[in-house]
Amino acid sequence: MSRPASQKEKNAPQQPTRRAPQVVLEVACIAAIVIVTILAYRPALRGGFIWDDYTYIINGELNQNPNGLPRIWFSTDPVDYFPVAYSLQWMEYRVWKLDPEPYHVVNLALHCAAVILLGLVLRRIAAPGAWIAAGLFAVHPVNVESVAWIYQQRTTLPLVFALLSTLAFLRFERTGRMIWQVASVAAFVFALLSKTSVVMFPFVLLGLCWWQRNAIRRADLLRVAPHFAAAVGLGLVTLWFQYHRAIGTAVIREDNMIARLVTAAWAVWFYAYKAFVPLNLSFVYPRWVVHAASPLAWLPLVGLIAVFAVLWRFRQTWGRGALAAFGYFVITLLPMLGFLNIFFMKYSLVADHWQYVGLAGLLALPAAGLAILIARQRAVGTVCVIGIIAGLAYLTSQQSKVYADETTVWKDTVQKNPGAWIAWNNMGADLIRDGAYEQARPLFEKTLELNPRFSKAINNLAVIEAQRGNLARAMELCQQAIALHDEGEADARLNVGRILFLQGRPQEAIASYHAALKIDNKFSLAYLNLAEALIQIGNKAEAAEALRTLLQFDRNNAEAAELLRTLGGP
Repeated sequence: MSRPASQKEKNAPQQPTRRAPQVVLEVACIAAIVIVTILAYRPALRGGFIWDDYTYIINGELNQNPNGLPRIWFSTDPVDYFPVAYSLQWMEYRVWKLDPEPYHVVNLALHCAAVILLGLVLRRIAAPGAWIAAGLFAVHPVNVESVAWIYQQRTTLPLVFALLSTLAFLRFERTGRMIWQVASVAAFVFALLSKTSVVMFPFVLLGLCWWQRNAIRRADLLRVAPHFAAAVGLGLVTLWFQYHRAIGTAVIREDNMIARLVTAAWAVWFYAYKAFVPLNLSFVYPRWVVHAASPLAWLPLVGLIAVFAVLWRFRQTWGRGALAAFGYFVITLLPMLGFLNIFFMKYSLVADHWQYVGLAGLLALPAAGLAILIARQRAVGTVCVIGIIAGLAYLTSQQSKVYADETTVWKDTVQKNPGAWIAWNNMGADLIRDGAYEQARPLFEKTLELNPRFSKAINNLAVIEAQRGNLARAMELCQQAIALHDEGEADARLNVGRILFLQGRPQEAIASYHAALKIDNKFSLAYLNLAEALIQIGNKAEAAEALRTLLQFDRNNAEAAELLRTLGGP
């Protein structure tokens, strides 16, 4: 039996614990990783707005509206139900307005937070090379799309909350204190409300239970049940918004579920390839056409099943860690593999930002190998880690330059993927905004050569024809676009109204504007043109009403406000 400590011993200063050097080393690792990450992403901080940044942040009606916050949370007006992410962007717009740099700083800060939390989670579960994996994830070029594209704050933010949820869950497992379970569920709900890209994390939590105890118990299922309930509930909400708001009448894919299963396996191996060979990264990758009738098309799926079978067979020995890491990678990718439609799949079946959550799983494998190498040959292993992270940081720095502005993004895209018809169209749209109509024409013609049914390119050609004074040809093109009945129909009907107005037929133009507004009741240009046509026929009261309706959701529309003042409106 040990003797009781004397009062003198109790009051004596405590000696530093043996963990102190380890804590100092860990803090140094975190600081080094953050510094290298900031340096790697420095070009992105000077980047501008691109694509959806304009649609949803800069010109987004909900974002511009000072009273838009309640509608972000409590209406079906947003294109997706990600109210936490959209609320962050709404608040940023109140402060930063049209300065892109602070938006980039916030997104880089979120990425750094995710990196640190990833290292803490991996260390907590005793994964070999936890901070090496965090360092690889921090500067991996595949993540540039998520970090350098402002709109993808809705990709970095949910991972931060999901990892916080995971840390709280692990603390609950260790302490049994219910407060940590509540914190874990709350953080996971915030993650889902940021974006449901983390919807598979309840399976991740079960995987961690298996990793720690080599089994999943009934108690584990009960602990994760609230997470599953949140995932199912908010996952269904996301599906409703995706199919009713984002996609609407657009045709995304026409292949059956068997073809989608085969294609999903292709996507898994594509993402794995980009994780280990992050070269020729593209904003829009070629859109595959996989023929399920071909036996060769099934090879990726067969290979995927074989890998899981081998890892499961050796799960008690060397396959355990690999099974956990690869399983995390595939499970978190599942929502993005095409079993359900996602609007972006109209352009490509894969995207770098869809791999952001799952990438850490694959990177844990080489990180573990490097940790073993350091344990055996410290100097060689350390040099390898520094060299790999430095190489990835350089590639990330170069890839970040692609996001300097929208024109640079689209030019880089067509260089790597000449079949990216959306890129050709958007380059042409940029030229039209600059008034370079004739320079834009061949770009729209190229778009339609690649995708003859893209109504927005047909509309853009109609604008060029109208600008040249060829109203008959412009009207013909608009009618072609309308006949497709897709997401460009409202634009086509707006253009028809403009042509009719130019032809001195304001009554018919008004009917066309109303048809456009029937499709999109928050179409600012349609309201503005409608008001001008109503003024033309002397109906100033209805014109003023149209402008007031417009200013209710587009308060910063200076042209509408000025026109309303000329009518004597408030």
